[in-house]
Amino acid sequence: MIGMSIALGASTPASGPVPLVTMADLFTRGGRGAYYDASDPDNMAQLSDGTTAAEIGDPAGYLADLSEQNLHATQSVAGDRLAIAGAGGGVSYLSNGGTADHLLSGAFAPTTAGVFTLIAGVRGAAGGAAGQGMFGLSDSTAKTDNTKFVGLRSSGNSWQMWDGGSVRNSGVSSDLSPIVITIIGDATNTNNYVLRINGSPNTNGAITSRAPFTVANSVITILPPIANLDDVGFAAGLFIDRILDAEEIAFAEGIVASATGVSL
Repeated sequence: MIGMSIALGASTPASGPVPLVTMADLFTRGGRGAYYDASDPDNMAQLSDGTTAAEIGDPAGYLADLSEQNLHATQSVAGDRLAIAGAGGGVSYLSNGGTADHLLSGAFAPTTAGVFTLIAGVRGAAGGAAGQGMFGLSDSTAKTDNTKFVGLRSSGNSWQMWDGGSVRNSGVSSDLSPIVITIIGDATNTNNYVLRINGSPNTNGAITSRAPFTVANSVITILPPIANLDDVGFAAGLFIDRILDAEEIAFAEGIVASATGVSL
């Protein structure tokens, strides 16, 4: 006689990706990088060690990495710290008070150089001065040298997709509307860049063909204004050294857009 037993009870669900609730959840799925949200002064401090609470009107020497990767962006030189500007309703962004003002993350080596997803949100307020800005990956020995940089940059009244000293795509920002720009780079596939603006595919023409620039020993650079809409500053940004899938991109763009004041 063949014996048979039947076990009753709840089945164990199949394992899968961590549900996306915060930006930190993206990093549990793999990748190195950081997420910064400058729309809330509570994420910043006046000193580079993360001490001395900051509010609108104060300098920012520290911007917390909310990805839990601990790549906090800091500036130890008092005269080179960014200003925390107000966007109304207690919402803030980082503004550039001088040509040398910037924040840099801690150094890290990307898992695969030249493979990344970058999502940046910028916003503006009338009455400021024009200037250049950067958000992206720089060589740790060069820092703000744009010939060793890949990411989002500004020049004049336009934003630029910048790569190793060359412009790959650009668009004019003629008003004070906040904007969210996504850049996806894949150095494992020649000439493979994808650009999205406010949650939609790029409508500013093709990106100039070139194998994506790679940065091996890296820091994340924040140097507002990122795009030039008078006094425009950095609101929020994600850099992760892998290519996000469609669900992850939509999720991340939504968080950056909310911090920036963009309706996707």
